Amino acid sequence: MTRTIRTVFSTAVLGGALTWAAPVAALSVISTNVEVDWDSLSITDQSGALVSFAALESGFTYLRADSRLNDTSSIGTPYTASGIWPTSHSVSNSNANAEGTAGIASSLLSVSATAQAEGTTAYLAGATADQHRATSIAIQQDITLTFSIDYLIEVISSTSLLGEGNSQYSRVAFYISHTPDENHPANNDSGSQPPVWDVFSLTEGAGEGTLSFTASLLGGESYGLEVHLYSSLEATSPWQEVPEPSILALLGLGLLGMAARRGSMR
Repeated sequence: MTRTIRTVFSTAVLGGALTWAAPVAALSVISTNVEVDWDSLSITDQSGALVSFAALESGFTYLRADSRLNDTSSIGTPYTASGIWPTSHSVSNSNANAEGTAGIASSLLSVSATAQAEGTTAYLAGATADQHRATSIAIQQDITLTFSIDYLIEVISSTSLLGEGNSQYSRVAFYISHTPDENHPANNDSGSQPPVWDVFSLTEGAGEGTLSFTASLLGGESYGLEVHLYSSLEATSPWQEVPEPSILALLGLGLLGMAARRGSMR
């Protein structure tokens, strides 16, 4: 009896080593949407009174978007000055698709990105979009002002059972800057040319609310007020082989054989 069971166990192990099921496809989808309404911009003095600047609706906006598959960076779009029209870049094939978009609709600034990867081989799709809106304000006399603006960051992500997951980084930065001088020493290490003096508020990850900061500004100076929207994401679609149910049964029978053999030896 022990010999017969031992033969079955040996056959089960050999059969399990040679026979496996086909790869199982995995699906990963992720999308983000980042918005700031320029009309929600509020500037108040220390008493809480609203302060207005004629130049707030002027200034400039520039945008960029790109997309990539399997970690190969695409050229995407260059930074482009834009009116109300969005800029976008997309790539796709039979396994994946990705698109980054940045644009303006009336006063609403927005960037969005989406990526989907599916298949029976490991695949990656990614997209990035960012946008700047900037304007210049002239200060007549020394004053301390508080700047506020509303934002929204949405993230939707889903993966199949076998998916490894998705990743994303989204943020909104809101700040005021000045070219460094004796009154505005440089306080960043970004290596930008020229470096800037700035006071800012930053948020990262999904959510909505208000960004604000307070800055003491000097009369006779001009400052740059800017909001920066950014989102970058990746969807990955790995796969793994799953053994046939019959092989699992044979392996189980083999384990029973091992147990029976140990019992007969006692």
